[in-house]
Amino acid sequence: MKGQKDLPMLCQSLKDLLSKMGLGYGNSEGFSMRVSPDPFTLTGQEFSTLERRGPLYWEWLRGVNKVYQEGLTNPQLKWLSTMFEKGLSPAMIAVQRSVLGSTPRLLRCDQSSITATCEVQVPMSLGAWGFCQGIILAYPEVFSNHCFGNPVGDLIQGFLQAMRLSSGKENPVIFIPQSPKKQYQKAEDFFIRKVAEQGGKIICAPLEILQDQERAREIDLIYPSSRHRCDEKAAELMLALMEKGVTLEPPPNLLFDQKIAIILPFLPESRDFFSDEVRALFPEARLVGKRDLELADLPASKRKEYILKYAGLDPRQKSGGVAVFRFDGSRKEAKRLLERAVQATMRDDYWILQKLVREKRTIRFWDEEKDQIKEQPMYYRFNPFYLREENDEIRLFGSVVCTSTFWKVGGRYDSVIQEVRIGDS
Repeated sequence: MKGQKDLPMLCQSLKDLLSKMGLGYGNSEGFSMRVSPDPFTLTGQEFSTLERRGPLYWEWLRGVNKVYQEGLTNPQLKWLSTMFEKGLSPAMIAVQRSVLGSTPRLLRCDQSSITATCEVQVPMSLGAWGFCQGIILAYPEVFSNHCFGNPVGDLIQGFLQAMRLSSGKENPVIFIPQSPKKQYQKAEDFFIRKVAEQGGKIICAPLEILQDQERAREIDLIYPSSRHRCDEKAAELMLALMEKGVTLEPPPNLLFDQKIAIILPFLPESRDFFSDEVRALFPEARLVGKRDLELADLPASKRKEYILKYAGLDPRQKSGGVAVFRFDGSRKEAKRLLERAVQATMRDDYWILQKLVREKRTIRFWDEEKDQIKEQPMYYRFNPFYLREENDEIRLFGSVVCTSTFWKVGGRYDSVIQEVRIGDS
């Protein structure tokens, strides 16, 4: 193992390599987040727990489908199916209903502990795939004598397997709409190169180029971002291509692009569609309502037990933790947030309240300013990736983790990024 004195130098090498890969966050030039000299190590028992939970996510997805389907014919549950159709065009609603029962091949969880899932990402952006793959590759390259345990899996192989299963082709040509953000385009380019090294082919360009029939005929499958799936014009183009034989992965079913799906296992009207094991995946959640205005009057310690989240389809609010709030300010601020959320929900622009579950681990990280390795208890956001295989078995095929002293771990330059490894114990 490298000496402790070498660790700051190795951390600098890691950041240099990640920058060379084109990875970064926001509008920064180069890799701007903090790094750790250590992997985030799972015990064998923790890894087994994550593996056992995988099939339960698809059980949850099937339950959400059933609630939606039941609401189309059952007057008592109609408000639930209507809730999932707000903001969709008539054409998008018709297609969503036509693919009832379909579930994605891939999903990624955002977890605040090994057993607490805050949300499920379906789909994930290409830039995020590139970012995560870069972390997985860079750590063992730099810390070759400091790594121990086993990697969780192979992100690229899992991604390509999902695309093969969805398209029914051994080597499909995959189209992924390009991000408008320059920094994310670098991460996209990195992932495309790595996929090509393993024999896969991705075309990444603005979605509008597929209006050209010649270009459209070149592709077998589209893996769109959530932003494109929720945009009416983009959705219309993709649905037209689907009618001509192009596969969409995930299927054009927006039930899982909305955080309101998380509340269904807890609602009295829909809880019987889900097992206790599925309910245990998520911290308890509910649709925000007028009764919740009383939360603002609770002591600060009680207010902090809840997270307020936007749960609809607006891409400006649904991603990146932009519209996720904790009531750790004044009563006045808590009341303002709750009133805004209640009023929006009454306009069918939904917000939810979720119990706050946070877990800390002691993390070593490189303090770049002082060129020192420091150690501090930190919250973490753990991201396992799951694949639904041909026989509908579920496989955990990759993971990364981000840690921070702040409760909202993601979207921060001072967060610490780590590779995930499975330990021997």
